[in-house]
Amino acid sequence: MSQDIVNIRKQAKMVGSFLRQEKPVPATQAVIAVLRLMLSTPLMKAEKDEFVNLIKEALGHLNNDPMIRKLYPLELLFVHGEEKRLFEEMQELLDVLKEATMSEAEEIAKTMAARKEAALEKGQKHLDAKDYDSARSVFGDISNEFPHDSQLKSNIGEKFLGNGLYEDAADYFTDAVTIDPNALHVYNRLGIALRKLERFEVAEDYFKKALPLAPEDTNLMFNLGRVYIDWGKWAMAVEFGEKAYALNPNFTEALKLANFARKKL
Repeated sequence: MSQDIVNIRKQAKMVGSFLRQEKPVPATQAVIAVLRLMLSTPLMKAEKDEFVNLIKEALGHLNNDPMIRKLYPLELLFVHGEEKRLFEEMQELLDVLKEATMSEAEEIAKTMAARKEAALEKGQKHLDAKDYDSARSVFGDISNEFPHDSQLKSNIGEKFLGNGLYEDAADYFTDAVTIDPNALHVYNRLGIALRKLERFEVAEDYFKKALPLAPEDTNLMFNLGRVYIDWGKWAMAVEFGEKAYALNPNFTEALKLANFARKKL
């Protein structure tokens, strides 16, 4: 219990610091922890007096914080013998702050999603106008703004792939699978871009990384077979075309691929 008291004391002393960092939730939780301790644990008089002073100081910070005042206009006061009432008020404040934080996070997420979508549309317009350098600039800026967004990089890769800019597409798809090694569909698209660039060995490597993630994915097998066709590795093309067709007898393109490669043997 003594270590708990040390930790609670430390957090209570940080209330002002939390608020200066615009972190009202941990500031409120620190006061709640002190009150919970006082309500549930017998304390020595010196300890209790210390915690009362810490609470009063913390409440002063909370009452003077503009954001908290806006969200929770009731003044927070410590009264001896009414610790439970204050505890309940602090819990109410915490609920209000969490709800506000959640709403703010949702708004931020919507704003970021809108920024990404606008950039994708703007970049596509440049691609449609064959202004490729401007498209690269727009896509580069939004990608740098969200450097860890695998889906965004994949979407940009699709834009380039659809316009025949295979080198650009491969770069973005590579970034996407580096961020998210389990992004199965991106491996497929990356392999296609690399095949178009005739970088067959690298394409093969990425398809083989993807296959263990989805050992019965016939599209992966078919596209790997396409790599072997362009590479002139006919036996391997037959193998993967037949595998895809065996798993999906309706996949006639896979059978055609296998038959074409078999004739080349």
